Parts: sequence; C-alpha cells; structure tokens
Amino acid sequence: MLVSPSLLSADFGCLAPDLEMINASEADYLHLDVMDGVFVPNISFGFPVMKAVAKRCTKPLDVHLMIVQPEKWISQVRDLGAEIMNVHQEACPQLHSVIQRIHAAGMKAGVTINPGTPVNTLVDIIEDVDLVLVMSVNPGFGGQKFIPHAVRKVNELRQLITSTASSAIIEVDGGVNLETGRLLAEAGADMLVAGSFVFGADNPSDTIKAIMNILEIQNLSKTYGERKALDNVCLSVEKGAVYGLLGPNGAGKTTLLRIINSILVSDSGSVKIAGKEAELGVTSSILGYMPEERGLYPKMRVDEQVLYFGRLKGVSLDVLRRNMSEYMDIFDIAECDRHRRVEELSKGNQQKVQILSTIVHEPQLIILDEPFSGFDPINGQLLTNLISRLRERECTVILSSHNMPAIEEMATHIALVNKGKILLDGDITDLKHANKSGEIAVTVSMPISDELALDSPAIKSITRMADNKHRHGVNYSIRPAENACNNDIILALALQANILRFEEVLPSLTDLFLKYTGKFSADSNISTIS
Repeated sequence: MLVSPSLLSADFGCLAPDLEMINASEADYLHLDVMDGVFVPNISFGFPVMKAVAKRCTKPLDVHLMIVQPEKWISQVRDLGAEIMNVHQEACPQLHSVIQRIHAAGMKAGVTINPGTPVNTLVDIIEDVDLVLVMSVNPGFGGQKFIPHAVRKVNELRQLITSTASSAIIEVDGGVNLETGRLLAEAGADMLVAGSFVFGADNPSDTIKAIMNILEIQNLSKTYGERKALDNVCLSVEKGAVYGLLGPNGAGKTTLLRIINSILVSDSGSVKIAGKEAELGVTSSILGYMPEERGLYPKMRVDEQVLYFGRLKGVSLDVLRRNMSEYMDIFDIAECDRHRRVEELSKGNQQKVQILSTIVHEPQLIILDEPFSGFDPINGQLLTNLISRLRERECTVILSSHNMPAIEEMATHIALVNKGKILLDGDITDLKHANKSGEIAVTVSMPISDELALDSPAIKSITRMADNKHRHGVNYSIRPAENACNNDIILALALQANILRFEEVLPSLTDLFLKYTGKFSADSNISTIS
C-alpha cells in the first residue's frame, strides 16, 4: 500500500520538523491539497508555500487541486517538480484536454471524484489517466468522518480499471485510519492519503508504517514451562512483500506462525492483521496458512478438496472455480489429475494441492511453512511463478523455510529468528549491503602467467582466485584500503589489464544465516559472491 500524508494536517507554525519527519519516514509521497474558496468552501495555501515545501521535501509531490480552472496552473505545478497533478472531474468541462496537457508537462495525470460523483462518469477517461482519487469525505476541510460508501466506489472503480485494462491506480482521501484503510485495501485501493491520522499521532512515522503494513507484531512473548519460545518479538510485514522467515530448528518460527493464525495464544504482546487484532473467525478469512504438518483428505478428489477449503473461507464457488483453474494451470496440474483422489497423486502433486487449498480464496496474507518440501527444481520454479502471480494481486506471502537459495530467489524481505528473538529483519538487498565485507570481485583479461601488481595505495591486498567463471579472464579478490574509492581502484587496474568485471561481493542469505546464528541450515549451500 502506498501512503501519501496530507500536508494540510501538518503544523504550519513549524513546518520544517514535519517535513523532516516525512523525509525520514517510509511515506511514498507528500499530498498537497490546494483550495481556492470557490470550488470548495475553504482556502488552504498557494504556490509560495508549495515552493518552500518542495525545496525541503525529498518525497515526490502529489498535488491535488481543489480549484476552478486547474488547467491554468499546470506549468506552475510542473515547476514545483511535482510527480502527480490531480484535478477534479467536476471542475473540468474539457477533462480529456486537461489530462493531455498534464502529460505534456511531464507529470502523471490524476482525476478526482467527489463523494456524490458516480464512478461511471470516468468510463471515457479511465484509460488515459494514471490515477483516480476517490474522495471519501466532502472536500474542503480536514478531519472529517469517513463516508462508508467510498468502499463500494473503490470496488466499482477497480472493476472498471480491470475491464478496460487501464493502468490507473486508485487513491483515496479522507478519514483514513487503520480500520478504514483495511476496508479500502480490500476493495482495491492502491494509495491512501492520511492527514490528521498521521500528523496527530504520537509517532507519525510509525503510523505511516502501520498503514502500509498487512501484519504488525508488537512485543510478542510465549513461554513453554521454563523455555522462552518467543521473547519480545516485533515484526512488521508490508503489503505485497514476499517475506522469508528463517531460523534454525527450535528457533520459534512455528510458534510465531501459530500465534499469527490464532492457533496459539501469546503470553503478551499483540498481532494485528490488516489493522485488526488477530482473532479466530475474524481474521481467518483474510489468511491462508499451510502448516508444516499437512492436512489433506486422501479419499477426496483434488478439485473437490480445493473447493472445500475455499468454501470454509466464505468465498463463492464461482470465484473459487475461476481461481482454482488459473492456479492449477500455473502449477501444471494435468486435467486428468484434477479429478483423481489425493491418495493417487505423487508426493509433489499432493504438495501442490496443499498449496492450492491454502491460496484458492486469494487471502491478503498467505503463510507457507516449508513449501518446498517434496518439490524438485521444476516444481520449485512453478511455485516461484505462482508467488509472482499472487504478488501481482497484492497478496503478501510469508515463506518459512530452510531452503536458502529458494528464499534468496523469491523473497523481498527476511526475518531471521533464533532462540525466540528476531536477529535480523528488513529488505534483503539492504541487509546484504549493511553486512558486506568491502571485498571486490574483479575479472581481468590478461595472460594467465601474468599477475596484477599491488602498486596502488587504494588497494590493501589482491588475491588470485582458483575459480574461473569467466572463460577469457582471470578472477581476483581485492581488499580496498581504508577510505579508498572505487574509481582509484579501477584506475590502478586499468593500467595493467582490461577489466571484464568489477563488483562488490555481497553476502548470500546462507552467509547471513551463519554470521548471526553460527549454525548451518539444511538445504543451504555456502557461497561468497551473490
């Protein structure tokens, strides 16, 4: 979920700290509501203020013009460096022309509809815009109560976008909090404008993060006798992410997953899914959980089994049949196998049925415990394809596994658990860079008998590597001197040989696992360059 906090709710007597907070936060945009006292019964701020804001704000600007004749101000909005310019459908008799002019100015074009404006007024423009902003309050004042029928409008708009193959995203503005944000996300919203809910919070940065996250775990603890399975665990999972949950056996992963699914009750702490406290029967419909201990009915036909589990989640048969057919195709389940009894299938195909039974209702949050068990490389790739499709539909996937190479290929984020504590948590790429050794892998073309000379103050050491991944080159490992820059190293090398490859050595997930746990993981292969 994208988040665009509204400047309208900031402290205008002391804007600088609020802008610094936005810059440091995980917000995607800064929303600027411009009001003229004519189109709406209020006046907000003009271009002098916006210019000052633009100089200090590092986030892209999402400019929303609640004014008459917004086309007069396209060049001024462009000069701010704005990424998005939003105009009201109700204020633009020549809407298509305005959209064209915004695009010509190099900005994304958005169209806004008021609470009383039907979605069908956008039929002739939906394929031309980049964004549709649905007002969930009457425009003109901040802090208004959310209008519930906005959820229905978002759903209608999502259907229109799908049916026309439009690339427009859906933004919603007004009365946004965790609860209304959850409803809007379920209806198909892509971006939320949050004003007073963010700027009025004790910790606005954490509030922004909470809006974006599908799963929020705070201070979770669980004890079995004298053993602490979980020790004050905190974890945030962003919507649409693929999260790898890693850790040695007995680390606490299974306990954590069971608490998320309300199978176990924690001793303390909280779990929120899409803004709701995790509770059996309340959040179970938006969850899909495949435990390590499989649970299929061996005498039941494959298609009947998948539909049965989907119906338990309250989804209609028509939707389930459509989803089942699509996912079976992705998973390469033959037509003849779809009508066989589960016990007649191979172990790999039974695993596919287990996964399909978990995801057929397309839950917002999918948790798969050891999903690669029983899969050969071909089926592993099919699972990768399936998860890619789920991500396209903004499903969030948590993969608990010891298969480091598979997690490395599929996951966007990881959490490493050991002895009930989170040791490592975050974006995989960021974690790799934070834990890099500084080593540089270099391949040069030169006669094998020759050696690179250590004759630059920028280079601490050069080691010739035994492996030769590059047919026409020689591989070296270089340790830069302290405070050395890459350009100095490249210059020193270029004087001696042609450089074929020059890249930082980043740790693999296996390397990180070993560094933080000191243990080997099953199915992992040690590597030094990724």
